[in-house]
Amino acid sequence: MSNDVKCSKPLHVTHVVYRFSVGGLEQIIKNTIATMPSEIKHSIVCLTSADKEFVKSISKPVDIIELNRLDGQRINTFKKMYHALRALKPDVLHTYNLATIEFQLLGLLLGIPTRLHAEHGRDLADPDGTNSKYIWWRKLFSRFTHYHVGVSNDLFQWLVSSVQIPDRKAKLIYNGINTEVFLPLKKTNPEPLKRFTFGHVARLDGIKNQANLIRAFARACKLSSAFSKHCRLVLVGDGDEKQSLCTLIKNSSVSDSVEMWGARSEMPCVYQQFNTFVLSSDAEGTPMSMLEAMATGLPILSTNVGGIPEVVNDDCAYLVPPNDSEALAKGFLYLFENRQTCLQMGCAARERVIERFSQAKMNNEYLSIYKSRI
Repeated sequence: MSNDVKCSKPLHVTHVVYRFSVGGLEQIIKNTIATMPSEIKHSIVCLTSADKEFVKSISKPVDIIELNRLDGQRINTFKKMYHALRALKPDVLHTYNLATIEFQLLGLLLGIPTRLHAEHGRDLADPDGTNSKYIWWRKLFSRFTHYHVGVSNDLFQWLVSSVQIPDRKAKLIYNGINTEVFLPLKKTNPEPLKRFTFGHVARLDGIKNQANLIRAFARACKLSSAFSKHCRLVLVGDGDEKQSLCTLIKNSSVSDSVEMWGARSEMPCVYQQFNTFVLSSDAEGTPMSMLEAMATGLPILSTNVGGIPEVVNDDCAYLVPPNDSEALAKGFLYLFENRQTCLQMGCAARERVIERFSQAKMNNEYLSIYKSRI
């Protein structure tokens, strides 16, 4: 993929994350590394660990450092991070989300030329961004950044108004997707799908509220015998909530219709097996899985939270309030019962993501920041 911004000198960008495993944020970093100019060097520092299989899927050589942080080891982790950054000597320090912002102080002390922090979403303990301790923490360490990025207008406005990031630092950069990789299924010799498939792709985490998703699917099955007979729900992903969700499914009335596929690597093919994409989060930035699904030509059924209303519109999505299983169940039924509308919504979804959320546009905006102080 070509980029409009050309690098006149090699740059070394160090990405600092809590964990590097299968997930939306990590997929963004992986895609960015793959599609930015080859002369840019990337390294990744993980506060905890990196998934070896996911690391193998990165298409370019990348230095990975795992700090293996444990609870209560903040000072020790600071020492490890100091030595890691001192050894890497990056031109750019790019930290992500609340868990890593404190290391911007080390960036200042080590004289790293360009320092930016990006907020990709909020966590389970603070889904609406009102936790005063977390706001204070962001304010404190944002003093050491040059730029503070929000990946949705919702996050951007919150950074400016609540966290009080100065206008000169605040940036809005939407996540982008490669629409040449995620494509609708070609129907040269169509074979009818055995069941109407609602697909969900996300980390299995409390903030994603997959429990509500399963309850809503069960409610839809109870309301319609046709839905119960012809539909299935597929969850793709892994995470801390896996065991509790498996138990919930096992004890539900829809255990034969809900499938856990785990983490998958060939995601373009996975999306092509879905009829509709569904998301049940309590908070979101600009979810990568939603952009990937839209690029694949899938209609969207989702909770109306965070940056999601900026990603979709009424032409391609059916939105419901968060944590409302009854409203989500009605969404399931509507999309199942209106197949032609589903197809039209899928076409509109792909057109929208091509127009507004390209990988090249995102790369160019980050490259401009990376180069701005070199």
